[in-house]
Amino acid sequence: MSRRKDGTSPRVAISLLGAVCAVGASGAAPRLPAPQVAAECAGDPADPSVLAFYPPEARAAGLEGDAQVTCARFERGALRSCSVVAEHPSGRGFGAAALAMLASSSENPAADYAPNRPGALRNISVRFRLNPLSVTPNLTGQAHVIEEPAVVKQPDPNRIAMAYPVRSAAMGAQGVVILHCSVRLTGALDDCQATTPVGSPDKDLTRAALGLAPEFRASPLKCDGKPVDAAKLNIPVIFKWGRQSDDTLVGLR
Repeated sequence: MSRRKDGTSPRVAISLLGAVCAVGASGAAPRLPAPQVAAECAGDPADPSVLAFYPPEARAAGLEGDAQVTCARFERGALRSCSVVAEHPSGRGFGAAALAMLASSSENPAADYAPNRPGALRNISVRFRLNPLSVTPNLTGQAHVIEEPAVVKQPDPNRIAMAYPVRSAAMGAQGVVILHCSVRLTGALDDCQATTPVGSPDKDLTRAALGLAPEFRASPLKCDGKPVDAAKLNIPVIFKWGRQSDDTLVGLR
């Protein structure tokens, strides 16, 4: 490992951010997250069954809208006791349409949502759009239990430190590269893309982060306990210089 004259040496850390799932759910847990209910597990916002809830007069007038709704989520995922908190534009039927859609949600025998907190409130934003025609999220069917993808195996700290590009290290280049990858059913990362390093224009750091991607393994997204292929996962890789005694920069974060 190279070291600069000031006694600092390169540190590379992996920061595990929340997954952004291909089916539209999102999370922000740094480790394996607890399963959560997401009503739109694979719901199609352009499905005819949900488009039927678009207010017909608003649609004919070329109007889009939004409705903010609060509902009680029960043990098996059904949404009940819903009420409109706000709608825009007002008086064009978007709030009533959202309530009608939510009333069609059904229980899911596979769901086990907060059994110790039956009736827990959930805030929901419903979006009605014309181009393309859609109602998001699609809440016409069952709720689903989603377990986000998460890293389960990563390169060891020495391997990560060795990945610091020699030229970048000599120049003292630092930055954060975010890997955007698909998680396959095997746990391998695929179709990885990387951002330009935040805080540094050094493209070598981007290539170094991409070079580490094959050494990761992740658990695939699960919907009602069934693995889903090619869900998205974001992994920030932090390239930073620090002194040997600086434990905050050592290893994986």
